[in-house]
Amino acid sequence: MAKLYQNIKIAGEDIQSGYKGSANSKFWNEGKWNNFINPLLPENCQDMTFVDIGCNAGMFLRLAKERGFRDVIGFERRRTNCKYALKYRDSLGLDYKVLNRVVGVNFDFDEMPVADVTLISNTHYYFHVEAWRKFLDQLQYKTRYCLIVSLHSEDAKYWKASRQLANVRNYFRNWREVGGIDNVSPEGDPRPRPMWSMLFESTLERRRIDGIRIIRSKVPDRKSEKVEEMYVHLVELAKEIRQTDEIVLKETNLYKQGATRRGRDILVQARIDLMLDVKHNGLKNPLLIKPSGQLLDGMGRLAILTGLGYESAIVRMV
Repeated sequence: MAKLYQNIKIAGEDIQSGYKGSANSKFWNEGKWNNFINPLLPENCQDMTFVDIGCNAGMFLRLAKERGFRDVIGFERRRTNCKYALKYRDSLGLDYKVLNRVVGVNFDFDEMPVADVTLISNTHYYFHVEAWRKFLDQLQYKTRYCLIVSLHSEDAKYWKASRQLANVRNYFRNWREVGGIDNVSPEGDPRPRPMWSMLFESTLERRRIDGIRIIRSKVPDRKSEKVEEMYVHLVELAKEIRQTDEIVLKETNLYKQGATRRGRDILVQARIDLMLDVKHNGLKNPLLIKPSGQLLDGMGRLAILTGLGYESAIVRMV
């Protein structure tokens, strides 16, 4: 039997978590979401990406979709739990992703989209502290906010990441603490836990696409005109891919009017593959901009986001 921490229902069948009283507790399941997670989430989640590290049966992935997040993905270390999470997702007719990955073993940041919120709920203290440190070093450039849910209780092993609030604050000393919850009363609860949550902000930002400036040549030449044409064709193709995955490479304007003929099939197919990946899995890296809003890297990705209907993008200042 899978070690489920969430009570879910698949095709009318109740799948119990094995923790008596947790179904109606403020500290488990939707009670945890409503009391410790949801109050710390952004108000408007349009365009936004939500990642759950240790998603278990996927309940919070479903709640994130209902909350309005556009792209949602969960990572879960137990293979059997992933199977439950996928069955649960399919029974709901939703489109979030669930991957069987273990931090410190086979977790690959290249698979993780750049996110607005990364939730790590009662999970981080199972990680080896060195794996946790390396994870956080990379996470600060992959997510705007990290939302930690943990317990006021003794640490299990000295070599595992600490669950204590003071130690977690120290882990996130390169981040900005922007919110927290530590006042939910356990009185009368069927399965209480000494729980708290904390929200930390990185240096990544989300900016409106129409506020990101692409520097254009003051004296237009054929090369700059070709770049402009390429941008227009990328937006056009992304608009088409937004409607369908079935694209005929040689019928696209990007192919017909490409600036280079040598290797054109490979180059255009790579663009199509990137668009499909962004459409289904979200953008993998932030755009690079100056504080003024001038784009330094990512013009192709900006065109793709525009064509796919995004109004904003996550950016990194450099």
